[in-house]
Amino acid sequence: MLAAQGYDVWVGNNRGNRLSRDESDSCPVYWNYNFDHLVEYDQPAIINGVLQETGKEKIIYVGHSQGSTQFLLGLGIHTHFQSKIAAFIGLGTVVSLENTKSHLVLVLLAKLYLL
Repeated sequence: MLAAQGYDVWVGNNRGNRLSRDESDSCPVYWNYNFDHLVEYDQPAIINGVLQETGKEKIIYVGHSQGSTQFLLGLGIHTHFQSKIAAFIGLGTVVSLENTKSHLVLVLLAKLYLL
């Protein structure tokens, strides 16, 4: 729908699915990764790749499930990306506040949900 309305839509793809199989024969190390690698290396590669290809200064990032979680964790590691993101939309974000001890954070988030 967004592409039909004229938006430039890019779909990021993590390693480890059927669309990444071509890499397995040529580079076995490619498959030796964990979630930290996706956040540390793949996330910046996707964001920088889109910015480079489009020539834009900022992107709107829409993540679903693991993609949302990767993005949130990535911003904590790659703080310079904050200036490259116009907006973030997290769909089905896999994040839990179960261990959050800050009363202030919990109250602020509760207020956001009530708006």
